[in-house]
Amino acid sequence: MKTKLRKLLALLMTLAMFISSVPTTALAAVVPYPGGTETGSGISLRSIVKPPVATTTYVFMNGTEEFARQILKDGQTLNNPGTPDAGSANKEFTGWRDGDNNAPTFGAVTVTETKTITYHAQFADVYFVFFTNEKGEVMVTKKGANGDTISTEGVTYPVGNEQSIVGWKDASGNLVSSVTLNGSDVTLTARVENGHWITYDSQGGTYVAPAFVKGNGTTTAPAAPTRPGYTFRHPMPIRATPSSTGWKTPMTMSIPTGNPKPGPALPARRPARRRRAIPASPRRPLRSRPSRATARRS
Repeated sequence: MKTKLRKLLALLMTLAMFISSVPTTALAAVVPYPGGTETGSGISLRSIVKPPVATTTYVFMNGTEEFARQILKDGQTLNNPGTPDAGSANKEFTGWRDGDNNAPTFGAVTVTETKTITYHAQFADVYFVFFTNEKGEVMVTKKGANGDTISTEGVTYPVGNEQSIVGWKDASGNLVSSVTLNGSDVTLTARVENGHWITYDSQGGTYVAPAFVKGNGTTTAPAAPTRPGYTFRHPMPIRATPSSTGWKTPMTMSIPTGNPKPGPALPARRPARRRRAIPASPRRPLRSRPSRATARRS
């Protein structure tokens, strides 16, 4: 009996302490007035004890390891967590995806309920074609997916003034114009040969690209340049001549590169000159001369 009484007294004391700590205006807001169901104005208990705010937790996973986590409220910004480590040189990060293969939208988010969204890092296989010089140093790198065809066209690097890259060799030493990636990286080595460069000064005509001729190689006539008002005859080398009679002649000397002095590299016929019209000078009036008969009379 005494135990029950003690419990009752403790409960009453706890209730009294709680009521004494709550403002009377709050009690007036939740306690109905006598004779009606209206509540008084003032601070409610709900305003004192605020409900939890909804948040969304964004978890970014790289394999089985958590890469990043962001807990956001409505209107806050979801930031890009960055690029995770692929763990292999032949893997390339392609983005983040959730269980429904949806990518995250970075920026301000709308949060209406508390939940967690998990994104997983996605990777794709990638392989490389290494273009090396004759010393084995990598000069150019191209990449592609398995099954892609990589062309060697336009791949170059600086060589000597009297040298040119004439092709790219595979591991068997064969010259190739392209390679197909098949589950591994590929290394191609440059084939560099000595020779001569021929440059063309079009003398104001259309551009003619320089041509490389291997040592003791055969020259080939370039496309003829054009220039309004002129007729192209034939190229005339300035300081060295591949042939005095025509092309397809072995090269045995260096053709100067750079900008040579102006010369007859593009002989042309000038349009015929128009003769200048010279205005006729006004004639002077002729003076009449007296006849012999008149002169004798005088």
